[in-house]
Amino acid sequence: MVKVDFIKKLFMIEQRKEIVPAIELEDWLDEYKKKEFGNIYDNIDKKLEQIKQTINDIREELEILKSLELENKDISPREKHVMQGNRKSYILKTTHFLDSIELPEEEYEKILKFSKDFEKKLDQLNNQTRRSYYILRNFFDDNMTDIAEKLKSLSDNILRLREIVLTKEIRLINGLKSKIHELNDNIIRKNSVNKDILNKKKELEEIKGKKKSLEYKLESLKHSKEYRKFQKLNKQREIILKEISNTQKKVKNDFFRLQRPLKKFEKATGNDLIEKYLDDAPDELVRDKNFRIASILDNLRKAIKNETFKLKNPKKFLQELDKLNRESLERDRKSLISLSEEKKDINTRLEKITVTMDYKEVEYQLEHFEEKKKDAEKKLNELISLRDSLDISEKKENLENQIFEITGVKVIIEI
Repeated sequence: MVKVDFIKKLFMIEQRKEIVPAIELEDWLDEYKKKEFGNIYDNIDKKLEQIKQTINDIREELEILKSLELENKDISPREKHVMQGNRKSYILKTTHFLDSIELPEEEYEKILKFSKDFEKKLDQLNNQTRRSYYILRNFFDDNMTDIAEKLKSLSDNILRLREIVLTKEIRLINGLKSKIHELNDNIIRKNSVNKDILNKKKELEEIKGKKKSLEYKLESLKHSKEYRKFQKLNKQREIILKEISNTQKKVKNDFFRLQRPLKKFEKATGNDLIEKYLDDAPDELVRDKNFRIASILDNLRKAIKNETFKLKNPKKFLQELDKLNRESLERDRKSLISLSEEKKDINTRLEKITVTMDYKEVEYQLEHFEEKKKDAEKKLNELISLRDSLDISEKKENLENQIFEITGVKVIIEI
């Protein structure tokens, strides 16, 4: 039997080959199942029609129940009141139950979900109406029995519908549908990613083009007369800044070497100018137009020499004080002021050179586009990795094999 089936399949491979676009594959499968399993789907249609008819029959029974008069006229008002309340409740809840039933389409998943939901709803209805049902049977036994039988018939038909869709053939076809959806989803996603890759490549080329234009503009600015003037002034400014820094360091070190005796002398004299010099000697020297610090240093020198101001190693500090005389202070102050004015003058001249602003603006834009380029390249690589991870060819081949195993038709899926 296996050999016969195998030979039959080989024959079918030769006789039945079809090229089907992936997007049309589900329609092709629907046509196949109607042709090969038409009787099964006819049964599904019949069951759905029976379910629909049974629902209508139950509605008619509820209308009859609603209008029925009591045969026994001798029941008490209280019993009549109980009957009316339970009849109203039973009809309302059963009608609501019927209204909630939405017949599914001829689809595997939808029918299974429909049958599962129905079971829950029916259990809920039974729990909610059990008491009313038994009370009403005391008054309208025949009618309530008819309703119960029709509800059971409805349940049986839905159970049978579930059994039909769970047959091997339907399950296999549904499995193929699931694989078809998966393949088409991957194709759509891959096409979308490919589109994103093209857009990202285009964006990257635009960024590179703008960056190249800015680089050319920057080179043009570098070779301009204004820029050469800017470079010359900038170099002069750097030299001045270095000279200012060296002079400031010298002044700081001069006072730092006298830090210990000066602090002690400050405590003895209470002169706060000493503290200002120890905090920031260069700036304080520029502010000290009358060289008040020179008098303080002279007084310190005299006190050390007269030994009225005791220090360890006084000779060392006297040598430092001799170096830090008024002439030295005047020279350093003059240098700091002169250099500061030169720096200010160069800064003013630099500000007037428009190429400076242009150059800085182009540099800023270049940095901005370099960051954009790196970001675009990173995102492009991520998109390419994502596209490569979407392995359509393997899914396509597996699906073609599964279709052949189930249908005997060699389908070539066109992507």
